[in-house]
Amino acid sequence: VTVAVIVLHGLGTMMTTESAERARRFLDEVIDHADDLATQRGLDRIRLTGDAYYAACGLTRPHLDHAARAAAFVLDVCELIDDLAPDGGVEVTAGMASGPVSVGLTGGSRLMHDTWGATVQRAGELARFGSLGQILVADSMRAQLPDRYEVVAADVDGASCLVGRVTANEDAP
Repeated sequence: VTVAVIVLHGLGTMMTTESAERARRFLDEVIDHADDLATQRGLDRIRLTGDAYYAACGLTRPHLDHAARAAAFVLDVCELIDDLAPDGGVEVTAGMASGPVSVGLTGGSRLMHDTWGATVQRAGELARFGSLGQILVADSMRAQLPDRYEVVAADVDGASCLVGRVTANEDAP
């Protein structure tokens, strides 16, 4: 699978400087749109933790192009945040990694699942290491990305930086 972690920087400041209702509406809108984008790209939201949105491609449905789908999703969410927070009050960093994960179900009558492992941890670390606006891609994922994505060297060991799409083909992930 490929795990994507998107961190919203400035969300805490928004919660303290804006009205609670406005901040909640903003966050609800981001999550609703991100969930829709995840579904369109074939990803599943696996967790919301504080200022971080975790999603994975390849968990419930296998996709040979899971890395490309995750990259397209993260780029889409970055555009979404730019549209919803044009004042720059909220900025994004993201991390992505491909590899094995563990999934567990718990909860008895109210089933819940969680996803964990080195791949999830690596994607989360990269999302926290990145500079504002940066999308870091683990080397485990970089080799799986098609040429339509521009990836450059990063200052983080074992990672590269996803710059964007070289070609904008809406039909392709």
